[in-house]
Formats: sequence, C-alpha cells, structure tokens
Amino acid sequence: MFLGRVIGFVTATIKIPEFEGLKLLWVQPICRNGSPSGKAIVACDATQAGIGDRVFVVDSREAAFALPDHATPTDATIAGIVEYLEPSTDLESAK
Repeated sequence: MFLGRVIGFVTATIKIPEFEGLKLLWVQPICRNGSPSGKAIVACDATQAGIGDRVFVVDSREAAFALPDHATPTDATIAGIVEYLEPSTDLESAK
C-alpha cells in the first residue's frame, strides 16, 4: 500500500475481458510530503479518481480485492482518494 498522485490517463484499444469497463491511470508514488518516490505505474481505478488527485494504492495480490471481480489480474488498484493527511507527530519530541 502506498500514496500516489494521478498524473495521467492510459488508453488501451485492446484489453483482456477482465479489464473491460475499468479505467487505467498513471500514478506517481509519493512520499507523505508529496515528493515523488520511485517510478510511475499503471493502476486500475476503483474510485473515479482524476488527474492531480492524491490516492491510496493497493498493490500485489490484494489489488484485485478492490475491484468487482476479485480474479482481475492487476498489480495495482486505486482504492481511495486521499482528502486529508493528519500532520505527522514526532513521538520522541513529545517526551
């Protein structure tokens, strides 16, 4: 699971049947502060996210569980749109 920012749409003229009706988006993994963290990936969209949205991405086998068909062969799925992140607190400085 990781945070990401949607940076584009993916158009596929031919898809396997399991991907019919699914929107595919380019997602840039990001750190908590919003800076890029790694290479952009393609993810299925289960949330109707759009370009610029900060999203929560589920990867690995669990990625299919956010989709209507749990057997969809996907490596990453956008499972939520992040509206707000709680500011991090340093537990050591609270002592």
